[in-house]
Amino acid sequence: MAIANGTLMRAYPEGTAISCEVTSTFDSSFSTDKTACKDTPNGELKPGPIDFSISGEALFELSPAGQGFQDLMALHINKTEFLCNYIASEAGGFTIAAAKTYLTQISITGGTEESVRFNFTITGSGDYTIS
Repeated sequence: MAIANGTLMRAYPEGTAISCEVTSTFDSSFSTDKTACKDTPNGELKPGPIDFSISGEALFELSPAGQGFQDLMALHINKTEFLCNYIASEAGGFTIAAAKTYLTQISITGGTEESVRFNFTITGSGDYTIS
């Protein structure tokens, strides 16, 4: 059995990997709406729209090779809609592609004598593809 290496799972906002990612997560969910009437007193469940997010943590680099903190801050400040892929680039891996996403949260922190890290959340709603 081959196990995927988490190092190879990365977020690619606007087609470029976030520089020096440490962790990343893809989360997808939808709510359900329940409708009931006299003909169906127990109700019927119908799925609502899909909401998803890509979140993670990265090290702050002064000269990033990919998307760095400053690049992500620009997406956030300008409320830019962008394409974001989430890729596991290993044999048998996958690509999740989402056309309409926003960088909805970003924060940065650094402790004394520690590496500076930043956290981000990319949020989307609606359809995405997986291949």
